[in-house]
Amino acid sequence: MNKKFLIQAATTAVLALLLNFSGIAQMVFSDWIATLGTPGWDLVNDMTGDASGAIYITGSYTDTTISTRSSSLAANTIRTMYVAKIDSSGKIIWNKNVRNCTSGFGSMIARGKDNQVILAGGEEISNKKKKLDACKSVFFISSLNPEGTVNWTQNFTGSKFDYLTSMVVDTLYGEIMITGYFHDTLRIRKQTYIARGLSDGIILRFDLNGAFKSARVLGGGGDDKIHCTAIDSLGNHYIAGIFQRKIQFEKDEKNGKDQKDFVLELNNRRERGLFLAKYNHEGEIISAKHLASGEKIKANSVLSIGDLCFIAGSFSDNMLIGDQVLHSRGSDDIFLLCLDRELKIKWYKQIGGMKKDRASKVIQSGNEIILSGSFTSSIDFDQITLTASGNGSDVFLLALDFSGNLKWMQRAGGEANDYATCMMPGSKGYIYLAGSFRQTFALSEKTLQSAGEEDIFICRLENCSRKAPVFKQPEYLCEGSRLQLDAGEGFTSYDWANGMSRERTFNIDHGGEYPLELISPNGCYIYDTIEVVEIARPVINLGNDTIIADTARLVLQIHEKYARYLWNNGLTSPVYVIKGEELHEGPNLISLTVMNERGCPGYDDIVITMTRTSPNKISEIISGSCILFPNPTQDLVTLYFSFSFKSLELSMYDPMGKEVLARPASEYLKNTHLEFNLGAMPKGLYTLSIKTERGDATKKIILQ
Repeated sequence: MNKKFLIQAATTAVLALLLNFSGIAQMVFSDWIATLGTPGWDLVNDMTGDASGAIYITGSYTDTTISTRSSSLAANTIRTMYVAKIDSSGKIIWNKNVRNCTSGFGSMIARGKDNQVILAGGEEISNKKKKLDACKSVFFISSLNPEGTVNWTQNFTGSKFDYLTSMVVDTLYGEIMITGYFHDTLRIRKQTYIARGLSDGIILRFDLNGAFKSARVLGGGGDDKIHCTAIDSLGNHYIAGIFQRKIQFEKDEKNGKDQKDFVLELNNRRERGLFLAKYNHEGEIISAKHLASGEKIKANSVLSIGDLCFIAGSFSDNMLIGDQVLHSRGSDDIFLLCLDRELKIKWYKQIGGMKKDRASKVIQSGNEIILSGSFTSSIDFDQITLTASGNGSDVFLLALDFSGNLKWMQRAGGEANDYATCMMPGSKGYIYLAGSFRQTFALSEKTLQSAGEEDIFICRLENCSRKAPVFKQPEYLCEGSRLQLDAGEGFTSYDWANGMSRERTFNIDHGGEYPLELISPNGCYIYDTIEVVEIARPVINLGNDTIIADTARLVLQIHEKYARYLWNNGLTSPVYVIKGEELHEGPNLISLTVMNERGCPGYDDIVITMTRTSPNKISEIISGSCILFPNPTQDLVTLYFSFSFKSLELSMYDPMGKEVLARPASEYLKNTHLEFNLGAMPKGLYTLSIKTERGDATKKIILQ
């Protein structure tokens, strides 16, 4: 294959798109995967998106040429840079070699301002004989419009073994920052920077129009590298990498700290130290921390979320975090660190299996952090194991909450080696992932077939948490009752409490923590632990069973405060005033149900036996409740009752038994005063007749 054909193949590469539609209720998937490549070895290095939802990826196509009919492969390899734009449905819009270089690569791509895309990469320099120079490379940063046309470009020269590793675009302060590391010298805008050791880290700053602003070299006398960078909402930059022996950060003139405040050192010259440095938007260093050590350690991705910072990477053999030594389970294990505002470690995780495992990217998606990478054979996270589909390496994604608890995992891959290299969050909770694969690449029921030695895959995945059931945090169980937990329909596998139930629902009768593992049709392994708090039922006491007369009253009252009260007569007050006359003669059951704020009920009842009072006794009670004054009287007399009556009739009779005065008083309220003027009547002994719904009585009045 000649160079002309290769470039054409890179420009017109076939995109295969597979869509999956699921008919399972409540489990509608919008995942897709696509492939892009040539008959050779094809790589994707970075991806970004724009406001329209389009996706941009960059990397290189590499192929070999046949020199003669009798030979197999020639010694020459040709690497062609590409940038591809894909819409949100997975359809390719364009695919270009924007620099028209014959041996180049795109390293990083990021969204700029006004829908511009910032691209950075490199190109090997050819000498006069059109052979690649083994020592020199041209690095570049360019701005592209949405059609892939170059707006501006800046070039700088280094060696073939220099690397650009990370780029962020700060549209708030109008800056592009590129990090990497270089050997010997790096030349940009007639300025030459010299490495102090085997390699030094480099921070390059440009404005959004491509004008070079500054460069900062980080290093000492050893092998020092910047691997990744991130930016927070305030414009602060986080730089992560490794150093050997000693690394020196520049002095901060404004806050008066000495240069020694930003020097990190190792006692063991064979080890590498993992560092994280924080800079403000003006490029002034704020702090630098030595986080961990090991002979083979690398930072792959850094992420800032609010007051937290996350670093993902890999290590071999041993890794020292403070006083804790982590031993690699295989040739390479993955680490994930969570740091606070002061860059102190809050928690860390070791992830890996018995073979080589790699971290690629860590991003934020809602209230979760998503880590992507690759693993061989199997990968362990805490007590959970994910197994590879073939003999090679598979791609994985796992999600954690900000406290480090696993929420879900997902696997994709085929029989050969497959790698994830870049990932980004999309709108509506989607996650975009890209990498390379050999032979086949399977995701759920979708499979891609490679057209060459190694092809590129790009996929859109729904966040598995969108499939997860939502439980209360925590769930509450009333003492002595049963609670049914429902994981919802549409999953291919259910596992409650490590095999206690494999049904959709799970009934429990006591509090505790109940692990749940689900598998959805699109390959999401979803994990949750449901905390169930057992709530004691309210205890109430209405008192002992009692006997009351029909003329008596009894007050039942609950002094404790509850969310709800319900007496068996429908009353919803904590106080119940019982009138004997309203009860049935004999036993009466009075019950109360209360409910606390968690919905747990409490119950008690009491039996009240009502007895009828004799007419004479009733007459005595009514008469005794009537107060007359003054008595004797000369004219005016006042009376009142200590009871209330629905009906009350008062009549007065003279000594001869003749009715001389009558007054009805319906709906009488106790202690209401009633007055009678007897001044016009003859002196003597008068009788007051009292008739009520409870009975009758009489009182004597002396008129003097």
